[in-house]
Amino acid sequence: MGSSGSCTKTQQKSISDFLSVEEQSRFERDLPEFQSECALPDSFVECTSSKRLLAVKFELLRIGSSHHIIALARLMQSSIIRALELVWNVGGVITDNAGQCARARRILALRWPNIFLRCFAHDVNNLVKAVLQTGLKTDTKQAASATAVLNSSSRAAKRTMQVCFANLLRVRTALEDFPHEFRNNPEFPSSLTLTVILQNLVVAERVIQPLSETSFRLQKNGKTMADVVRCFEKNHSAFAACPYASYPAPVVEKR
Repeated sequence: MGSSGSCTKTQQKSISDFLSVEEQSRFERDLPEFQSECALPDSFVECTSSKRLLAVKFELLRIGSSHHIIALARLMQSSIIRALELVWNVGGVITDNAGQCARARRILALRWPNIFLRCFAHDVNNLVKAVLQTGLKTDTKQAASATAVLNSSSRAAKRTMQVCFANLLRVRTALEDFPHEFRNNPEFPSSLTLTVILQNLVVAERVIQPLSETSFRLQKNGKTMADVVRCFEKNHSAFAACPYASYPAPVVEKR
C-alpha cells in the first residue's frame, strides 16, 4: 500500500492468464478431488467465481416437447457434428445408463464408439444409495431429519446444511450443547437430540467419503474400465477398514 491519494485500476486476472491449457485442465480435475479428500465444504468449489473460471459452455439446444429416443439422438448428433466441424477435440460424451439418454447414447455409439460412453459415476451414486440403505439407514434418516429442522429454522442455513453428514459434523459441538441448554423447553425439536447419533455419523462419513472421491474421479478424466475397477477396489478396501464393514462391503462385492 502506498501513500498516494490516486487509485490505479487494474484488470481482473483469470486462471488462463497464469496457467497453460494442460495445467488448467489438470487444475480443473484436481480441485474437486482435493475438496473431496480433505472433506472441505461445498462452497470451496461451488462459488460463482470458481464456476466462471472453470466452466465451458459449448451449446444449449432447445429440446421442445419431444423427449423420445430419436429426438435426443438427433440433438446429440448435431452438437457433435458442429463441434467436429469447428475442429474441437471431442474426448467423450458421457450419459447415465437410464431412460432415453441411455438409448440415444447406444444408437450414436454405433457411429462414434470412442465418443459416446457410459457414465460409471452414475453407478457410484446408486452405490451411495445402496450403502445408506444398509445398517446406516437409521442414522441417515435421523441426520436428514435434523438437517431439515435446521434448514427451516434459519434462512442462511439452507445454503450451508445441504449435505447431512459432513455439515452436521462441522457444527457437532453446537449440536451437543444445544439439547443441554434447551432440553426443558416444550418446543425443542426432538430430532436435534443427536448426542448418540453424532458418534455414528463420524463412521458414516468415513463410508461416504471414498464414494465421493470416486464419483469426482469418474466424472473427470479417469473414465476407463481400468479406472472403474481401481476405484471400486479402493472403495472395498476403505469399507473393510471401517467399523461398519459388515454393511457396505457386501454391497460393493455385489456390484
